[in-house]
Amino acid sequence: HNADLKIAGEKASRGDRLVAAIIDGLIGIAFFIPVIMYIGFDNLSQPNLGLSAFLFVYGVFSTLVLHAYLMYHYGQTIGKYCMSIRIENLDGTKASFITIYFKRMLPMQLLSLVPSVGQFIAGFVNPSFIFGKDKRCLHDHLAGTKVSNI
Repeated sequence: HNADLKIAGEKASRGDRLVAAIIDGLIGIAFFIPVIMYIGFDNLSQPNLGLSAFLFVYGVFSTLVLHAYLMYHYGQTIGKYCMSIRIENLDGTKASFITIYFKRMLPMQLLSLVPSVGQFIAGFVNPSFIFGKDKRCLHDHLAGTKVSNI
C-alpha cells in the first residue's frame, strides 16, 4: 500500500510521533524507577523544594544520558530513532543539539514544574497542537522545528 510508504523529508505521521513518544516515555520511566523506590511514593506526593529540584536535575541528567548522543549526531531520541524520524529545522536541515534540547525540550521540562497551569500546558496543550494542519506540537513552534521521516 502506498499509503504506508514513508517518504524521507515529509513530516512524520502523528502515529509515528506518538509511538516514538511512548518509547521515550517508557524508557524514561524505567530510568526513574530506582529513584522512585528510594524516595518513596509518600514523599513524591508532597515534594518539597529540594526534592523538586533534585527530580528536575535528575530528569535533565537522564534525558542527556539517554538521548544526547542521538540528538547531537542525528536529531533523534531513542524513540524517534526506532521510528526512523528526526527533529529538523523548518528548512529541512537537522536541528542542532542546542535547538533540540534548549529550545524544544527544556522549556517544557521547566513549564511542567509550575503546578497546575504549567503542567496542563506542558502535558495537554503542548501535544494538542499536533492536531493542527502542520502537525507540530507547541514545543516545535517554540523551537522552529518539525519532525520528519528519514
